[in-house]
Amino acid sequence: MSETVQQVIDGMWADPYGRVFSRWNWKSALFGAMIRGTIFFLVNRNTGRGVSAMLAEFCFFICVAGFFGAVTQNFRNAKPGWLARLTVIALVIATTHSIEFVLHHWIVHTPRAVASSIASTCFTMLSTTFSFFVMRRGAMVVGAEGDSFANDMKRMPLLVFRFVAAPFRLLFGPGAL
Repeated sequence: MSETVQQVIDGMWADPYGRVFSRWNWKSALFGAMIRGTIFFLVNRNTGRGVSAMLAEFCFFICVAGFFGAVTQNFRNAKPGWLARLTVIALVIATTHSIEFVLHHWIVHTPRAVASSIASTCFTMLSTTFSFFVMRRGAMVVGAEGDSFANDMKRMPLLVFRFVAAPFRLLFGPGAL
């Protein structure tokens, strides 16, 4: 039986270790850190600080992406699905990008911290939606509910296609693609 969004929030609040920290999602951490490190490198490559921006972002996201992968995994079957998706996106953006901006603007002094953070936030909206989509279909899930990383990767091309096709199916009906 699926939980409501409120039941998921209550469950994570009541048992943060069992529902979040013990489910740290290494799959999300690895992919999130690699992609976001690349974003920060590309935005800052001509400033002479591209590598430091990339390394700071990689280290930061290897930690937080696993945590938010666990949060996403908790919400993946919550009802209603649209509210679960919006809740995850709001949680991830509000917390992650606040910390990310402080890290790059005041600690690392990334030259294009604002542009990098804007690009990263836009990517978060897309990547969190994608993570939610594939986790609802059983991919990129860790723990007893998950499959092997190799099996997740075998399924990924079809899942990417279905993710890209979803808006068209919504607009034009299931037989559109």
